[in-house]
Amino acid sequence: MPIFNDSGRIGSPTPLARPEQIRGAREPQRTGKTERERSAQRGEITRTIRDTTKGVEIALKVPGIHYSGMTYDKLIGILASQGRDFAATTPTMRKHMVAEVTIVYENAVKVPTMKALKEKLGESALGWIVRRFAHKVRDERLAALSPAYAKSKKRDGYGRNPIGVRTGALAARVQDFGKVKLK
Repeated sequence: MPIFNDSGRIGSPTPLARPEQIRGAREPQRTGKTERERSAQRGEITRTIRDTTKGVEIALKVPGIHYSGMTYDKLIGILASQGRDFAATTPTMRKHMVAEVTIVYENAVKVPTMKALKEKLGESALGWIVRRFAHKVRDERLAALSPAYAKSKKRDGYGRNPIGVRTGALAARVQDFGKVKLK
């Protein structure tokens, strides 16, 4: 079987790159007798991520005042009380968080710290909430608009916008300044 060298010609094989020379390559596994001296196994990392997300609830905080005069947090609360809870924690959301964070730590040699893990899980949850506003995920059933409000929204030129989005100010604020805290 011919092997190509750097010049593209058939000839002697070129030396393979060492893992530390490849961007994103795994760090070499360390073996040792104590937990500190050895590398974590993939299963340990996956279990830690999965156990951290079990039963986790999120709290969405959005600083600032909406153009209507109320705070964004109060507006999100009003939407939730009307059956449009964009910040709801659902099993589908938790599965997504586990999958996304597992990919982030896929090549890790050490189990991530709780602080780092919660930060990544929060980022994942915020991304999920932003996709809810854009109606790209449908894991939470949103109550339909009242006929009067739907008519008003259409008359004002916002009829094609999804539920929970009139001008897009709230969705944009959540995306740019929203913070998720895990409970």
